[in-house]
Amino acid sequence: MSGFYMPEIGVSEEHAKFFDPEGKAHLAAKMQDYCALINSLVLCLFMPDGGGLSFTSILNIFNSITGWDWDIQEAMTCGERIFTLQRLINQRDGYTKKDDKLPPKMYVPAKKGFRAGKIPPVNDLLNEYYQLREWDKEGRPTKEKLKKLNLMML
Repeated sequence: MSGFYMPEIGVSEEHAKFFDPEGKAHLAAKMQDYCALINSLVLCLFMPDGGGLSFTSILNIFNSITGWDWDIQEAMTCGERIFTLQRLINQRDGYTKKDDKLPPKMYVPAKKGFRAGKIPPVNDLLNEYYQLREWDKEGRPTKEKLKKLNLMML
């Protein structure tokens, strides 16, 4: 995955700058959708770039096997649909906004290193992430989003 940037799916090096909150909601959403798709294909997340396979190469293999003709956007929408479905299942089982949090050590400023003296602006990032995902302020996918993803039956 070349670090945390993948131009094929709209994640640039700008999104991947350490401890710069700018673009992190975008990076998180895109990578979650990508990972959901790769997992659904029963591929190893560590294999694609490390194994010399770009996302385009994976998609070409997928299209050859299925006879479909998906482009990157269609594949990413499928990943988003999978991720959103997982979210809905978790919420059905009691998962709420209060569960969207980082490990406790991230709320304590580090004494040294690239995040020395810093704590991520979690609430701001979470609000931006929810808005980007088209979820409500409590982290629930909106009816409009479910309709876009053809998940209204849930």
